[in-house]
Amino acid sequence: MPLIENEINALQREVNQVSNIASTTISDDVTKEEVKTTIQRWIENSQSEMHYISVIDWSGRVVAYPEAKKINSTLDTEQSQSSFKNALSAETIYENASSSEPMPAEIAYMAPVNTMDWIVIGYFNCEKLQILINSWKRNLYLFFSFLGLSILLFVLIMIRRISSFYEVQLSDKLFNLKDEVVNLSKLNASLAQYQQNLVNSEVSREPGDVTDTKESTSKKRILTYVRNELLPVSTDDIAYIYVDHTITYIVRKDGKRSTSNESLDLIYSYLDEKSFFRVNRQVIVAISAIDTITKFGNSKLNIQVSPASEVDIVIGKNKAAAFKQWLDL
Repeated sequence: MPLIENEINALQREVNQVSNIASTTISDDVTKEEVKTTIQRWIENSQSEMHYISVIDWSGRVVAYPEAKKINSTLDTEQSQSSFKNALSAETIYENASSSEPMPAEIAYMAPVNTMDWIVIGYFNCEKLQILINSWKRNLYLFFSFLGLSILLFVLIMIRRISSFYEVQLSDKLFNLKDEVVNLSKLNASLAQYQQNLVNSEVSREPGDVTDTKESTSKKRILTYVRNELLPVSTDDIAYIYVDHTITYIVRKDGKRSTSNESLDLIYSYLDEKSFFRVNRQVIVAISAIDTITKFGNSKLNIQVSPASEVDIVIGKNKAAAFKQWLDL
């Protein structure tokens, strides 16, 4: 719209200029025919521009026109009558030029020549405007198409990079997971073998046979309490021992629980180290009570025992190596 308004303003100035020049130039020395010739040279071949000028007389006969062959022809009656009554506005010109059908030039402004029976007419070239609008639309469509494709390509590249990054991360995690599964399988297999070897050594041991100083000094029973009653518990019946709120609990393989006044350190000092392992500061577990070993966190191990423990039995990172060594792994 601003472009059309600027063109109309320029057209109005040009029409007024031609009208004023024609009015003031004609005299005894300059004939009407000379003025006509001058205007014709000025406007000739300008019909392909955005706007152009023609001159007609009051009868509608063309006096000067960009196409010289139209001189002395008669202006279209219907167009001249409708256009003379009301020259087109910028909005109307834009609407006409925006239509799909080809539009001819439209009269946008007129000015009479005071000293002669001439009228200077300013035309707006709607066909030229249509070409310009279509070019804008095409360029705009190409721009947004290119922009859309560029955004789509950028998104696809980013998705590919992100997916590649996570593929590498996932691959590393799967590789580490495979290693952990293999290690846990070896650990559980070693546990089963250790338990079997311990059972076999107990079966093959002859009465009175002393094979290890530590084993010979190990206690066979631990004195515990059930409420206020004293209850001796065989170490062979112990599944695990744990401390909770400064109280030492001894859990047997049948699930029964009793307490002891002795500390965990003291109890562990006279237990058979082949049969019991100090998991952490709160728990001692019998190897015969261990069911499975699973991963816990990054470098920790979680031990499931039978009967099930009321507390988590977790081997820390520092103890894990010692536990594996204890299992001869």
